[in-house]
Amino acid sequence: MDKTQQAGFSLPEYHQIPDVGLFLEQVVQYVNGCLDPLPGMTRSMISNYVKRGILPRPVKKQYSRQQIALVLFIAMVKEVLSLEELGRLWQLWQQRWTVEEGYECLRLRLAGQLLPEQPELLALAADAAAGRLRLMDCLERCREEEEAL
Repeated sequence: MDKTQQAGFSLPEYHQIPDVGLFLEQVVQYVNGCLDPLPGMTRSMISNYVKRGILPRPVKKQYSRQQIALVLFIAMVKEVLSLEELGRLWQLWQQRWTVEEGYECLRLRLAGQLLPEQPELLALAADAAAGRLRLMDCLERCREEEEAL
C-alpha cells in the first residue's frame, strides 16, 4: 500500500479548488492542507515559480483557481522534474490543454484511473509523481523496519 492510499490521499477535483482569489499565504495553507502528509510548498517556492514564468503572476496579489491548480500540479512533480523541465512542460501545456485538463489528468492518474484520452506528456509527469510517492512510502517502510530491529 503506498503513501497516498495509507493516508487516504487525493487531490481535490478542479471545481473544488477555491475560485475566490486567495492571497499567497492562503494559497500555501490550502495547498499544504491538500498535500498533507506529503511535503508542501512555501511562499518563496511559489514566488520563485512565478518569477521563472512557470506560474502566472497573481492579479492584485490574488491567485485564481487555475493558478492554485498549477501550484498543486507543481508540488506533485517538483521532485521529479527540474525547473527547466517544468518550464518546458508549462509551455507545451499552454499550447495544447487547459489548466483544468492538465490538472485533472494528474489527479485522476494519481488516483489510479487511466483515461484513453489522457495526454501522454501529462500522464508521464503524473506517473513520475506517483512513482515518487511510492518511493517515499518504500523508504518509510524500510526506516520503520530498521527501527523495529
